[in-house]
Amino acid sequence: MIKQIQKEQNEVEMEIEQSMRGEPAPKKRKEDENREARIQNVIADRGNRSTIDFLRGIAYNLS
Repeated sequence: MIKQIQKEQNEVEMEIEQSMRGEPAPKKRKEDENREARIQNVIADRGNRSTIDFLRGIAYNLS
């Protein structure tokens, strides 16, 4: 579990460095774009959800 988190952290740091150098962002897969849109919808509807429902909606879309 810790190794996976460290791997993800390294990937994020590399993406940040690439962005700072002015390199274009890598293309997102359609699945990732859809997931991001669903999460944005949950965030936008935050005021109409209880805290537990908000967290459940985020968790559902991350898994």
